[in-house]
Amino acid sequence: MRLFIAIRLDPDAAQYLRSLRTALEPHLPRARWVDPENGHLTLAFLGEFHESKVPQIAKLLEERCGGRPSFGLSLRGIGAFPSWEAARVVWLGIEEGSREMIQIERLLREGLERLDISLESRAYHPHLTLCRIRASQKTGAFHRAADRWSAENPEPWTMEARRVELFESRLSPQGPGYRSLAAVELSGGAAERVRPPRP
Repeated sequence: MRLFIAIRLDPDAAQYLRSLRTALEPHLPRARWVDPENGHLTLAFLGEFHESKVPQIAKLLEERCGGRPSFGLSLRGIGAFPSWEAARVVWLGIEEGSREMIQIERLLREGLERLDISLESRAYHPHLTLCRIRASQKTGAFHRAADRWSAENPEPWTMEARRVELFESRLSPQGPGYRSLAAVELSGGAAERVRPPRP
């Protein structure tokens, strides 16, 4: 099972992301775009594990995130990893909520290490992945279009982060699909009981 921990975007985020994609995709036609219906903010990518590991990770999720308060999120600003000159991933930045996501990632990282699960060593940078780019593609026109879109759409998209979830990612020719295996409410009170995996 290919596992990761993330905050799922509100359903109405799909319309915002479709609008952004419609404006930018013609400038980078061979990029692999993330389905707007699958929008999520990754906190920790775990990798491949046997399903027997899921209950341990679900318990950790409850221990580390249960009882934490919900928080506001705002998305604005288009950037690229590692840089626009050598772009491989295009992302939408996190303004409000970035500090809280970094705090949660740190708590998860510490707990996962105790389960002998190691995350990437590079610093965590909260973001929403928009698309992935082939190494040979030139991005100059796309970069200019992204800057124009940001200038014409200065208001950030906002939501309240109320839940952290453990997902399974299933790859297919149509792109990845995601299945929620466990969820913990961010409410400031008692944690929601973690759900067992759905068949």
